[in-house]
Amino acid sequence: MAKKKKKKADSGTQRVQVSRPSILDTLFESKYYVVYYALFIAVLTVILFRSFVFSNQMLFGSDTLQAGVFFREFFVDYFKAHGSVPVWNPYIFGGMPFIDAFHGDIFYPISFIFKMIFPLFRALGWGLIFHVFLAGLNMYLCARAFGLSKLSASIAGIFFMFAPYLVSLVAPGHDGKMFVTALFPLTMMFLERGMNTKRYIEFIGLGTVIGLIILTPHPQMAYFSLWAIGSYFLFRLITRYLKDRSLSDSAILSGLFVLAIVVGLCLSAIQFYPGYQYVKKYSPRSGEGRGGYEWATSWSMNSEELKGMIIPHFQGVNSADENTYWGKNPFKDNSEYAGVLPLLLGILGVMFHKDRRKWYFLGLGILALVYALGGTTPLFYLFYYLIPNVKSMRAPSMIMFLFSFSFSMLAGMGIQYVSEHIRTDSRPKRELAKKVLLIATIVFAVLALLWTVAGESLMGFYQSIFYPEITQNKYNASIQNISSIQISLWLVAILFAAVYFIVRMYEERKIGIVAIAAIALLSLIDTWRMDSKFIEVFNPADRFSAHPVVQHLQENIGNHRVFDVTGRMFGSLDYFAYFGLQQVTGYHGNQLASYDRLIGGLQFSNLIDRQGKPKLPVLNLLGVRNLVYNNRYPMQDTTLQKTFDQYGVAVYRNPHALPRAFVAHEYRVFADPDSIVSLVKNERFNPRRYMLLEETPDFEPGDPEGGRYSQQCDIIEYEPGYVKIALLLKAPAFVCLSDSWYPPWKAYVDGEETEVYRAYSALMTAGVPEGEHILEFVYKSSVDRMSKIVTYITILFIAVSIVLNVVVPRFKKERAIG
Repeated sequence: MAKKKKKKADSGTQRVQVSRPSILDTLFESKYYVVYYALFIAVLTVILFRSFVFSNQMLFGSDTLQAGVFFREFFVDYFKAHGSVPVWNPYIFGGMPFIDAFHGDIFYPISFIFKMIFPLFRALGWGLIFHVFLAGLNMYLCARAFGLSKLSASIAGIFFMFAPYLVSLVAPGHDGKMFVTALFPLTMMFLERGMNTKRYIEFIGLGTVIGLIILTPHPQMAYFSLWAIGSYFLFRLITRYLKDRSLSDSAILSGLFVLAIVVGLCLSAIQFYPGYQYVKKYSPRSGEGRGGYEWATSWSMNSEELKGMIIPHFQGVNSADENTYWGKNPFKDNSEYAGVLPLLLGILGVMFHKDRRKWYFLGLGILALVYALGGTTPLFYLFYYLIPNVKSMRAPSMIMFLFSFSFSMLAGMGIQYVSEHIRTDSRPKRELAKKVLLIATIVFAVLALLWTVAGESLMGFYQSIFYPEITQNKYNASIQNISSIQISLWLVAILFAAVYFIVRMYEERKIGIVAIAAIALLSLIDTWRMDSKFIEVFNPADRFSAHPVVQHLQENIGNHRVFDVTGRMFGSLDYFAYFGLQQVTGYHGNQLASYDRLIGGLQFSNLIDRQGKPKLPVLNLLGVRNLVYNNRYPMQDTTLQKTFDQYGVAVYRNPHALPRAFVAHEYRVFADPDSIVSLVKNERFNPRRYMLLEETPDFEPGDPEGGRYSQQCDIIEYEPGYVKIALLLKAPAFVCLSDSWYPPWKAYVDGEETEVYRAYSALMTAGVPEGEHILEFVYKSSVDRMSKIVTYITILFIAVSIVLNVVVPRFKKERAIG
């Protein structure tokens, strides 16, 4: 008979097994977690942009190449030379206001620091990369303010920062959109904290971020941000009142919110007010030029791009390595895709997270999506006719940053439910959550199988119903894109399956919290696959080295202008302006409407015909001495002399061009600007004979002796915002400077101010008496000056508020503890 083993004597104390906390749990408990998180997402950002970070190259951005480099090079050089911001850009479109017309991020402090520290070509890229990082950090802070755990907030931040909506904006170089997207979560963070605590300093923080958003400067994105901020304030005000029934609290919060808006507007006054006045009165977007429903709905999301929100890559892309976009827009160099995992987990957040604020985020996301569809649905008429300023905006799809934000927050709520409640919730809810994940997996697996087996047939079926007008080129692109759709569907199915098994095993306690955190890294498989298509680097010397024609023009142009007729042969319509040569046209999109009308709008129809033949009357008036052609297209005007013909480029000299400053002893008044332009275009019209004005002047010119126009009129000094002209007149005359007319320009004859009139519908002129004189045109904007004062006072107000409400209380607390 076998002996029984004796049991060891009980020590008298019961041994309790305690599971060791994971590394992640230890990090969450650390008071420095936000620093660790910032370092982690910084490393992820560097990995994504490694081709730029570990090189001396430049990030490719189409608009950056077109105008961004020129704008910022001009600004940086001027600032370093004068210690101030230029007020006038004389190099494109006959001159235009630098601040008022929005030449990029002039006063935005973050990008300003990068431009002052790094070489410009590197600074532009570092600014974009930093804001991808900043988007993740700000989203984390925002989610924490809304009560999400560190894990949930961390994943929400990663979803938001790497959403292709944000990263793809690198390709078109839309830095302002990226800046606003990165800053927006901070507005919601301060607003939420302020609504909870009624603390004055939280609303000062809200106002400060609103001001920074306006300074980015992207007026349309700032406007969308104010929609979201205002609607969330009303949502919280109403829900708070229904709970507490306190009118005094509602009044206090309303007053603090109004204060925040005022602080934001005053902080940004240095850019906002001059820009607002300009857009309302003088820009082509003022109604004098471009506008209408077709303009407002241009670059709307379409049905293909809508499906691309769920099926990555459905509509294809236009990128450096791929040209498969087949949607209804002319082209698409960015994406509105927010990631599939935020959508899936966002659904869980809506279904299971116990926080009624989720309904606001769901509503905001749906509103943003509906607006982004623009002309694709008739619902946009409601926005167009009921909401102020929508008629003057375009590209409704840029509002999708609010969709990405909303579903990143909802996804964080979904993660919160899974990580904290799915193990303890009722069995029916737990099973429903897992069933949602399983059904989503099965649906995408079936779609992947169908597109793998019959992709071309499905594409043809879709197009026959939703896109019968598709062109042959886009049809070919759609067929080429089928393999990417197949890969995307299989990838989504696999990712959904992985999330399903992670959630199931976590709910069954077979894995720990680290597995939930891994969902964030799974999302990178999806988003980085799309992000990488929009990240390209290149050697800036390939685009911004001086072509031999530049030196030729610099030696021969004098005070005249150049007309680039090569299109985009040099990669940028502002190419010659980058080298300090004044162009009659260029690339901007917000030039003065009066000048835009004179040159014939975006097609420059008053300067050149469809066959490439120059129209000399307006060119002569604007002082265009040199015309640059691609030498494959011969000049059709035999009165012009070829002066350069090398490396594919030909330059023709226009001997008929007027001096940049010239004199006329007679005038005619036409109240209608279009009538003036029609007369100027006539080849028989001689601008020297009489000045065309829009109002009767208080100055009366006279005829010179013998009727001859022999006098001196020489530009002796020309700087951005200042022109000095030496005159010797035999009779009183109008002196026209063929730069764009704009109200801040003042004229002084021998130091005495005189009236500036608008000549030829777009240029500026002043009356000068006979004799020897100095005529000065000086740019002096009272709006710029007062706006600057308002901004400086607001900065001081914010600083004092921070000292009194943050620094002083902490100092007193530390002294009390000590």
